[in-house]
Amino acid sequence: MHPCQVDPTYYREHYPDLKALTDEQLLAHFHTLGKHEGRVGTRFALRENQSDLLNGASEALEIGPSLFPMIKGPGVKYFDLLSQEELRAARGYAIADLEPPYIDFVSPTGDLSIVTGTYDAVVSSHCIEHQPDLVQHLKDVGRLLKPGGKYVLYMPDKRYCFDHFIAESSLADVMQAHVEQRKVHTLASIVEHLALATHNDKERHWSGDHEDPGYRSGVAARAQNAVRQFVEANGAYIDVHAWQFTPDSFHFVVDRLAEMGLSPLKVDQVYCTTRNQSEFGAVLARA
Repeated sequence: MHPCQVDPTYYREHYPDLKALTDEQLLAHFHTLGKHEGRVGTRFALRENQSDLLNGASEALEIGPSLFPMIKGPGVKYFDLLSQEELRAARGYAIADLEPPYIDFVSPTGDLSIVTGTYDAVVSSHCIEHQPDLVQHLKDVGRLLKPGGKYVLYMPDKRYCFDHFIAESSLADVMQAHVEQRKVHTLASIVEHLALATHNDKERHWSGDHEDPGYRSGVAARAQNAVRQFVEANGAYIDVHAWQFTPDSFHFVVDRLAEMGLSPLKVDQVYCTTRNQSEFGAVLARA
């Protein structure tokens, strides 16, 4: 089964060189060539069209909006690590005149159990890769969804961001984190983030340029610094990526978790990463 969604009509109309192909030929083209070239297989692969995925959602929850909420409206509530006042105080790192949204549910540890109510949709952007226990996160989101509700999320494609040289996360990795009931990130994740991460220029990654000068020669010193920070934290949370996915590997892991009964959510849609972008989107629904 191919993990990425394709709309043959959109694909044909979007690329003049494909106009003569049948629907079957278009699907074959996308999965053998198009997705590797970063072609857009469906309009929903573009973030600017994500709001269309939420049609009919009168009540929605956004996880981690920070200063840049994906969705707005009278039926939207927000969950974040920081309150509106704290986001206001921290906004110097972003655009100075941005007004953060009111945060309805605040948990410095990212504990979704404090969220009340149920929702037609839950959305998040670049949050899922930070969850120490991915299975528990999916369970928490499943609890917050009404029957028929959807989880719309965006996450980095490890091939086109600073995670490029870090191995893809496996089903076994995700299961082990859940058995251990992780609340903070492991030393391995912190070493990966601080010592093995490379540049974050998505266009350079798409062109095949993945490594900065001095990347390899500096690994040892950066790894030692990562260990020092881990020890000094003394069990406190250090924010790094716990998970590295591609559209294929994310689809595989999430659906296997659903098959095993470890997650209430399964993949409804996955959208392949488009050229010169570093993220992909997915829609999860109740298993």
